[in-house]
Amino acid sequence: MNNKNKKEVQEAYNTHGAKLINAHGLLSNSNNKTKIVPPKTVIYFLGRPGYCLHIPTTLGVQNEYFTSKEKLESYMYRSGNKNNITYVSNSQSKVKVPGDSYINLDLKIEPDKEYPTMGYIKKLPTKPSNQFLTYKNIVPIAPGWHRLSDLIKPGGVYIVSSCQQIPSNTRNRFNESPYGKAQVPRGTAWSNLITKEKFKPHKKGHLMRKRVSLEPKKKIVNATRKIYPPSIIKKLREEMIKGKNFLETVQKIGARANLPVRRPGTYNQLRKLSTVRALPSNQVIKTRSSMVYKKR
Repeated sequence: MNNKNKKEVQEAYNTHGAKLINAHGLLSNSNNKTKIVPPKTVIYFLGRPGYCLHIPTTLGVQNEYFTSKEKLESYMYRSGNKNNITYVSNSQSKVKVPGDSYINLDLKIEPDKEYPTMGYIKKLPTKPSNQFLTYKNIVPIAPGWHRLSDLIKPGGVYIVSSCQQIPSNTRNRFNESPYGKAQVPRGTAWSNLITKEKFKPHKKGHLMRKRVSLEPKKKIVNATRKIYPPSIIKKLREEMIKGKNFLETVQKIGARANLPVRRPGTYNQLRKLSTVRALPSNQVIKTRSSMVYKKR
């Protein structure tokens, strides 16, 4: 890393910390397809514009580089201790510092059912990918599609772990292991922007070809379980019925961050409880469990 970029990374990281945006992504289908990195902000991209990422491998990169301050600094300043890891060995050529232009993304940020530790903005350092995240470990955000430029607040290091696929593309394109090197199609609205991006090739050597397992490494409650603790739901209902703030409550009691995928409706019902409770009694329906619903 050159001295200029290193200084920018140090200033952004030391004053505002770092976050990992772990999501599904497409190149933004907006009028302004490029944006400028704001002051005191640095963006690292694991992937490249026009291509997909291999999700299990990115979770392996998380375990290797984002679970401690020392590992994170190794990634940011030295492309990791091992210079032949997929998505990492050429990361310095994908970093964007203040004043640089980057191709904007549309990101689907919501807990993933197949990969239960994916679909969050994670505060770094984060937990290993086989452990549940709680609302204390993430930046709370409404599940759904978000534009990267709206998420990048001035100040801090952002590591973006998402595909950067061309919208409406009919095939998945990978530029790195395990699927080989594909070519970006010509004649799209993004083709010229993509070809202007210059990246260093991966260094030769053994890349992270093996799919990374999400099975727990220790005998702990693992992230592959889909059962949400009933005791947490009960606590949330009790607090929300009292009119407490939803996000403050889930952070306070250490609720698991995968609440939105517990089952359809539960997340939104809990968020609405305090608001609905303030309505006149003739406008709500109250159940025996003290849950309240707005009448249609």
